[in-house]
Amino acid sequence: MTDAHEAAVRRAAILAYKVAAIEKTVAFAERHGHTALLPRMIRDILADVERHAPEDMAIARRIAAGIYS
Repeated sequence: MTDAHEAAVRRAAILAYKVAAIEKTVAFAERHGHTALLPRMIRDILADVERHAPEDMAIARRIAAGIYS
């Protein structure tokens, strides 16, 4: 495996972990009635993703802009 492939796999793993974290956060907030805190919690998780994989976050934002435009 090349260095580029290893880096891509590492970034994909980080993103998958963070998506799972968002899903768990939403489920926890709904279960305990703390949905008002969700925007801040999700914003914190996404900021963490951006710190680890800024290029991937930029791509994700472009995709999201296309979906919601």
